[in-house]
Amino acid sequence: MATNKEKSLRKAASALQAAKCARPVLFEFDDEDFPYGTSGSSVLVELGGQVFAVTAAHLFDKYMGSPIQADQLRIPYSIEHAVEPNNAFVPHEAILRIKPIATEETAEWQDLAIAPVKQDLLVRHLFCGEEPLCLDGLTSDVSFGTVLVRGFPSETREFDPEDRIIRYCPILLVGQSHRGSWREDDCTFQVDVKSIHGLTNFDDLSGSPVIRVNANGQHQLAGIVLRGGNDQLHVLEARIIAATLNAYSRGENEATILLGNR
Repeated sequence: MATNKEKSLRKAASALQAAKCARPVLFEFDDEDFPYGTSGSSVLVELGGQVFAVTAAHLFDKYMGSPIQADQLRIPYSIEHAVEPNNAFVPHEAILRIKPIATEETAEWQDLAIAPVKQDLLVRHLFCGEEPLCLDGLTSDVSFGTVLVRGFPSETREFDPEDRIIRYCPILLVGQSHRGSWREDDCTFQVDVKSIHGLTNFDDLSGSPVIRVNANGQHQLAGIVLRGGNDQLHVLEARIIAATLNAYSRGENEATILLGNR
């Protein structure tokens, strides 16, 4: 029989492997001197055999003063391929966002963007072991406790203009999740994290996956980071993400997806 220490180690290993579903978000530009921009993080997930890239919608509102178009988005198959971004991007379709109701301000739970991956063009061995996180069987119950957050803050990225290479150093944060004071329609929660030496802010953690491990040692996506500051991260619950992806898979339009998430 496994000891408590062995069980803890297995749970930690499971969560660390699951956290490898995180990816940086890149935007491609028609500029030899400035071919790529980086903004935010994302997570690759799989539901019902369909792979999706999921991130925070506000990343596409503006970059360097201009809105981003769907064909500019680049999500690397793996961090290994992210080093040289000219190869191995996940083939995605249009970016889908939840359509706000005209008479209402955009709510936190609407800050969600998904990019369905073209299954017929997907080359799975290019994931190099950094597989999408499976959402099949995701439980709707929200349990709070220790979570892992993996993302790509701006301070840990370096662009080499001569070789046109982007170097990444993802960070892994350990935090405690709870409902928090930012509660909104039970769709969001808060994660308190400890600062990392040398990291002065949480810029570009928007879209980062938050992973939890249940009592049975199974890992699950708890949500994605929407924003953060003062050692706190504001997170959109995974069940909202799963509901949106299920609605898309059923062929429902934007308005139906919007209503289905509430």
